[in-house]
Amino acid sequence: MIETSSERLQQLKKSALEELQVAVVEAETAATDILPRYMRRALAAAITSEEFVRGASVGRAVTQQKRWKELVDEATRWPRTLGFVRVSEGTESLALSLGVGDQSTWSRTLNKWSTTEPPLVVCGSAIKGRGRPELEMVQIPLLTDWLLWVAQTNSIRINPKGRDYLWESHIRDLPVLAIRQLCPPGSPELSRNQADRFIDDLKHGPRSVRRLLHWGHTPPRGGGAYSL
Repeated sequence: MIETSSERLQQLKKSALEELQVAVVEAETAATDILPRYMRRALAAAITSEEFVRGASVGRAVTQQKRWKELVDEATRWPRTLGFVRVSEGTESLALSLGVGDQSTWSRTLNKWSTTEPPLVVCGSAIKGRGRPELEMVQIPLLTDWLLWVAQTNSIRINPKGRDYLWESHIRDLPVLAIRQLCPPGSPELSRNQADRFIDDLKHGPRSVRRLLHWGHTPPRGGGAYSL
């Protein structure tokens, strides 16, 4: 698999947690309020949907799709997981903890997912002793970006401080539709009219989604950017 250093991926996770904490403080509430379980489940369902799986080359085999679902579920388990999965003892422990596939199967699968363009996953490894690099963390970059977008837009909704803010339905529907079409998030500072237009574009398919390139999406927090 294409590997990055575990240290770099841990720094990305730290930065993501800092962004989440800023949103928590701004909203004057808890992480579970701006990134609730039902929203994490909605994003997980979108990124494991048939439309996404087909477009992102997750794999045609049922077993590949099952491994993808288990990884996504783990990466959205808690508000502070933010699209990251920590691994204690390499690929073997990942296989054991997720309960699907074995060490060699996961190594091949992660290699496939990390070499797509852009990468579905980023794998963080570290050398222990004199051995080979050992997997310590996996990130799903597109998931990280959208989880933070949901947290930030919900933060504005809960405590707008005079700013325009999105309805809860916007914050639910826009990420789900966009993820299915491999579209990255843009700024959380958008109006309800803008959100309505984007949702309408997304419902009309990939050609209309090209207009979202003018949304000014933020740089990805990982190994590659999804773009149209």
